[in-house]
Formats: sequence, C-alpha cells, structure tokens
Amino acid sequence: MEKKPDNNGNRFQLDRVAFYGRTLSEYLKRDDDTDHLKRYNRILDCPSGASSFVVEANNKYEVNTVGCDPLFDKDSRILQKRGEEDIE
Repeated sequence: MEKKPDNNGNRFQLDRVAFYGRTLSEYLKRDDDTDHLKRYNRILDCPSGASSFVVEANNKYEVNTVGCDPLFDKDSRILQKRGEEDIE
C-alpha cells in the first residue's frame, strides 16, 4: 500500500483495507492464555472484519465483545466479494 499525503502533507491514506478476520482460537494461539479475556471482560475488536471472534468470545467466555470495522457500512454481498478477492 502506498503512502499518500493528505491536504496537510503529513499523513497518509491506505488505498485499500483488506476484509478478513480471525477466529477466537487464532487469537488465543497468539496470546497463549485466556486470563485476559476473563480479567477485562470487555473487548473492542477493531477492525473486526469477517471474524467469528466476537460471537465466540461472547458465547464461550461471556465476555462483552463488540466488533467494528470501517467496511461494515457496506452491503453484505459487497463484503463477501471483497473477502473472496482478499483471500485470493
């Protein structure tokens, strides 16, 4: 992705944001424990992407988990197409 200066010349924009996500087991492999899930009891997953993490953390650990993503305002068919393109 290429850096593009904004109007002030000191920031950059991304040409594209990939739409993919992770499962709870993938997060746990990275962190190697579940204590932090129980300790904080609140998680904001951002960018969430096409992830099952939020529902899994809510259901399995009863953690108040919310997912947000800059692409969530798009139609689900568009998101599916973007996700398939990003996987390729």
